[in-house]
Amino acid sequence: MLTDEMVDAIDIMIDLCSSKEQALGMASVREMLCDFDEDNWTDIVDTPECHDWLAGYLSCKRKRLER
Repeated sequence: MLTDEMVDAIDIMIDLCSSKEQALGMASVREMLCDFDEDNWTDIVDTPECHDWLAGYLSCKRKRLER
């Protein structure tokens, strides 16, 4: 469970970043965690739908997965 305090701490870490790319990556992780549904995670993990959902949070170009 992600608490408001944890999100606040992540936001402070993002503000402390000197690298724009790192800050964007951390913001992507924060947004994904805020939307994360742990009750449904085991049903979707490692599925194309899971990868698409996670890729929606990326602040960079998605890498091609070899299947």
